[in-house]
Amino acid sequence: MSAGLAMMPWFTGDFMRSTRGWPLTARAVYRELLDAQWDIGNLPIDPAELAAMIGASKEEWAKGWGRCECKFPIVNGSHRQNAKLERVRATAFEYHAERSEAGKKGAAARWGKKDDSASGSGNGSPNSSAMAQPLAKPMAPSPSPSPSPIHTKPSNGKEKIPTAHRTAPNAPIEFLDFKIAYPNRAGDQGWRKAQRAAHARIEEGHTWVEILEGAKRYAAYVRSTGNEGTEYVKQAATFLGPDLFFMQPWPLPKSKAENHRDSNIENSQEWLHASNG
Repeated sequence: MSAGLAMMPWFTGDFMRSTRGWPLTARAVYRELLDAQWDIGNLPIDPAELAAMIGASKEEWAKGWGRCECKFPIVNGSHRQNAKLERVRATAFEYHAERSEAGKKGAAARWGKKDDSASGSGNGSPNSSAMAQPLAKPMAPSPSPSPSPIHTKPSNGKEKIPTAHRTAPNAPIEFLDFKIAYPNRAGDQGWRKAQRAAHARIEEGHTWVEILEGAKRYAAYVRSTGNEGTEYVKQAATFLGPDLFFMQPWPLPKSKAENHRDSNIENSQEWLHASNG
């Protein structure tokens, strides 16, 4: 199911926060089930089959399944799945495909130029027009087999790199972490622009830790307001832009219960003030 992926992205902090206070056995059962889903995709519905799959004893399963069951709901009446793990898988496959495609393009550009240089005119025969030149004129040197780009300097004195070589750097693993943590939105996320913006922020002195923690705070804020998956979620490129939205605290809005509590406190204080006045 995960063929082609060298590893499963693992977020220790998220796992520890979601299982804080659990018995060690329950955390072990949860991790084993996550690993099993990563390996085979869909998990069986029957808890007995799940226990046998991960090799848990009856006692271990009794301690763990009660905590883990809500993490692996039944999907379409046919299997169990942890939804977040599947989002991580989808993003990992996308990242893997992007890196693979970039590698193929780089190899084609490199070796294609070498082949053209080695073949001369392209058919293996000498260029007849060059042979016909008078001896007084030296023949033009053959193209260099080196794939190195030719840099030119325009009138402003700054080095200009040909357009074909102005490609974005490969996305680091930290950018994959960011894509997984960032909330879903309706419409384009602008991932390529986001990658360039992230590199610009890193060059300015910000860190991947700041970017990733900012994305998690923003994701929690978006979910608490019920806006995940809508057009109200900022594009990732905007979030990583020069306005530094990833550095904002993004405090969560108060719940109805909290608003009701604050209202009661305010009313009580007003009553006390009126009584003492």
